[in-house]
Amino acid sequence: RILIHDNDGIYGQFGKDRRSHLGYRSHLDYWLKETIGIRGIPITPGCPQETPHIERFNRTLREEALNHFVFFGEAHVHRVVSEYIRFFHGARPHQGLCGIPDPCSDLEFAQHSPSNGSVIRLPVLGGVQGDYRRAA
Repeated sequence: RILIHDNDGIYGQFGKDRRSHLGYRSHLDYWLKETIGIRGIPITPGCPQETPHIERFNRTLREEALNHFVFFGEAHVHRVVSEYIRFFHGARPHQGLCGIPDPCSDLEFAQHSPSNGSVIRLPVLGGVQGDYRRAA
């Protein structure tokens, strides 16, 4: 389990002498690992362009999947997030690929559909999302 965060001073940055001794960059990283067992990963210093990409994915995940469920444990959250990520990579249109799903994906969502026929909806996340394909 990991948490990606920026290098803001609010996290209590360690000096270089303590950082090498403890193996952590900030008090937050140390606390996450020792208390909760989560590895804190700060973004690369001087690369603020990393932040919007992860923030946008987090927002999309929250709006399209997590906000539609009441969770009954960590396993339930893991199952929903795993299914959504498979859908996100395999069925959603990708801007860098001219608006089509990734054809290189080995996921069931990415299987090519026939060029003619009626359109069917394959439910994802119990119907919260849908993958639309042509029926054979």
